[in-house]
Amino acid sequence: MENMKFCSELDKYIVLKLSLDNYKYMPHSLEKGFEIAGAEIKPKIRKDEKRMLKSYFQNWTAPFYGNLKGWRKNSPIYLLKHGYLVGGLYVCGRNEFDDDEQWGQLHYFFVDPKFRGKGYHNLLFSEGVRRAQSWGLQGVYINTDRYGLPKVYKRWGAVFWKEIPKSSLCHKHPNLGHHNWLVYKIMDKAIGEAVRKYAKGKLLDIGCGEKPYENMTKPYITEHVGLDHENSIPNKSKVDLFGNAYNILVENEYFDTILCTAVLEHLEEPHKAIMETNRVLKTGGYCIYTVPLFWHLHEEPRDFYRFTKYGLKYLFEKNGFEIVELKPLSGFWVTFGQLFVYYLRRFRSRRKINPLWWLIPPIGVVIQGIAYMLDHLDKAEQWTWMYIVIAKKK
Repeated sequence: MENMKFCSELDKYIVLKLSLDNYKYMPHSLEKGFEIAGAEIKPKIRKDEKRMLKSYFQNWTAPFYGNLKGWRKNSPIYLLKHGYLVGGLYVCGRNEFDDDEQWGQLHYFFVDPKFRGKGYHNLLFSEGVRRAQSWGLQGVYINTDRYGLPKVYKRWGAVFWKEIPKSSLCHKHPNLGHHNWLVYKIMDKAIGEAVRKYAKGKLLDIGCGEKPYENMTKPYITEHVGLDHENSIPNKSKVDLFGNAYNILVENEYFDTILCTAVLEHLEEPHKAIMETNRVLKTGGYCIYTVPLFWHLHEEPRDFYRFTKYGLKYLFEKNGFEIVELKPLSGFWVTFGQLFVYYLRRFRSRRKINPLWWLIPPIGVVIQGIAYMLDHLDKAEQWTWMYIVIAKKK
């Protein structure tokens, strides 16, 4: 650490909380030729904004920043010099760490390298706080992976909250491919948000396979226990408990959290599995399930059910749970687009009679991208491919 320069990139994210009542204002006036602007200036500075963000945040996905939780029309703050972009910041009315509607988040500080160290970071920060105060927020979260910045934020009144290893956020599901990146992008994001909010202590991963969510859950739990059937997967190295979801060989109220992703449809008696989940989960503990509504037959012949939100609510409440969240993960376009790509894959195996088989993968990628955008325009949730269920043991 001694050899690191200010703003060098860390291998972890440091999250701080700033109560707006505790904010220590550091005065800094705008120099001649500088101005603060908002979203109205975006068309003029779009290219420079993308260039700076991509150079400052290497894994930043430029087209999607407007989908940050709590995004508002006046979320962007830009610092300009004679009309040219110098730096920016995005203020959101909600945060990615909890459901408290009184806490927002400051995202993606960036300052042109030529202007760093001249107080413009402080200027953007104070404008971001002012924006959050005008919305009536109680405070904001700030997360950074830059050496030296946590000390700066503490000087302004922020306090340390949590460290998050980057390995837990750079998640790549082992089943992800060019043909299904769309559903895994959406599902893994939803699971990640649920894990951050609800996971703690000892976690049981039912139908764990190769534990694709192990790194994602690591910062929030003390132990990740994988349960799977002995004959279900060839690689058993990640399985800690062999057995089935109806008879988990641990004592009552042993786990603090349960994770079960796309497994319930493969169980002959799902109500018994949920009942057993209730037995091994501590009172007040949470379970996180993902369950399909519209999906093609898979892992045959062990593919038994599909579930509506009403059926899921009934199953969990009947077996001693309180539904905390029950959300569809897509609308018609994602479901239709993703299933169409899976349908097209059938023709890849017919290479002798289909000379254009090699076009199927890139076509599939394009279809998923279009479906993703259309789903944001018209989210007809009764057509969802998957639900995420968060339930609390009473």
